[in-house]
Amino acid sequence: DVTVLCYGASAVFFFRLVLRALPPHEPGLRRWWFLILALGCLVVAGEEINWGQSLIPYETPDFLVRTNIQQEVNLHNIELPGLPGRHWSNIALWAISLLGGIVIPISLLASTQVRRLAWIAEIPVPPWVSQGYFLAAALIPLDGNMLGRVSRDNVPSELREVTIAMAMLIWAWAFRRQKVTSPTDRADHPFRVETLPASSM
Repeated sequence: DVTVLCYGASAVFFFRLVLRALPPHEPGLRRWWFLILALGCLVVAGEEINWGQSLIPYETPDFLVRTNIQQEVNLHNIELPGLPGRHWSNIALWAISLLGGIVIPISLLASTQVRRLAWIAEIPVPPWVSQGYFLAAALIPLDGNMLGRVSRDNVPSELREVTIAMAMLIWAWAFRRQKVTSPTDRADHPFRVETLPASSM
């Protein structure tokens, strides 16, 4: 429930940011990133409640009964060729948390070119708090690698899901609190990295 609420709220915030970034306020690329994030959060929230099946029970279509590990209306539990009976989505979640908690922070800290690319492309880089949550999610062991009861019933993957959901909510909330700026306003640009020399901007 917490995971669904976090993703649902994140989707609302990101959609509001899309509207706030529409011309003439902000004619750049940022609104498209916000739209991708909003749609992504909306899809994940829908998947988590099995597209309403968890709230208002209805019959699972036959093709999902045959291919879905839990026989529910969702895509993240569908069996993939070569991975029968395995929750491939758990690995995908771990990869996302690894990207947001390790790859992005290290790349931004280590490479001037990456920072400039993020600024030019107007990528809404997650704030440090969100990156911390992504890192925490990446450090949670995969299912079956934890001791005792927590190894069963997909407890590690569920912990990872809710941790990533909180990271997304913090990400959306942080940008929602920012004022609307123009991409050409370098003094206030949210993607500007203070450590960059002026000549490189």
